[in-house]
Amino acid sequence: MVAGATLDDLDPNAIKAVKKRFAEYLIKNEPETSRHEKIRSDVQSWDVPTLLNKAHITKQGRLTRSALLLLEEWTNVYTYRKNEVCNYYSLKSIPEIESDIAKLCRDKGIEYALTDFSGAARYAPAVRYTRAMAYIYNTREDVASLLNLKEVESGANITLLGPYDEGVFYGTQIIEDIRIVTPLQVYLDLKGYKGRGEEAAEVLLRDVIKPKWTAINK
Repeated sequence: MVAGATLDDLDPNAIKAVKKRFAEYLIKNEPETSRHEKIRSDVQSWDVPTLLNKAHITKQGRLTRSALLLLEEWTNVYTYRKNEVCNYYSLKSIPEIESDIAKLCRDKGIEYALTDFSGAARYAPAVRYTRAMAYIYNTREDVASLLNLKEVESGANITLLGPYDEGVFYGTQIIEDIRIVTPLQVYLDLKGYKGRGEEAAEVLLRDVIKPKWTAINK
């Protein structure tokens, strides 16, 4: 079990994402296609306790160690490269680039959120990095053009991602006037980078994620 964690700590948008992805998981394991629509309908009708109990994430309304096990399994199958990935270069500093992205998207009403090292540095300030990364919904090329970013094959200091799943925007947080994806999403994206990315992911897991999921029972 996880100390002090209850269902009240769960973000409604995160629950929406869980329902969508859990339904996809159940459908993937159901060969009878005629049942797929009923599975989707059933999952959508579940209240939060039912959903999390079905997924073995809770027991009597409290989070279990299964959450960490599910995170490990998710990490093994997830890659940020499923997104549309474009690399750019700018003469500006990383903080200036990130600030420009945030201001432009805010002014234009574009959905965005920083991730990877850009996100990790907000949650765990000890993380150091030399490349900005952000999810941009639908208008990635427009943002790059408006910010005068040069697309490059090597030497990039900015990566813009066109998300394949809008779930990356669920539960985002505003830190220092810049929108950041959840610590879990940052963790998943970092794990895609061998070496420094994996190291930063472990710092985030240790210092930010696990403290909320401290086990009472082993």
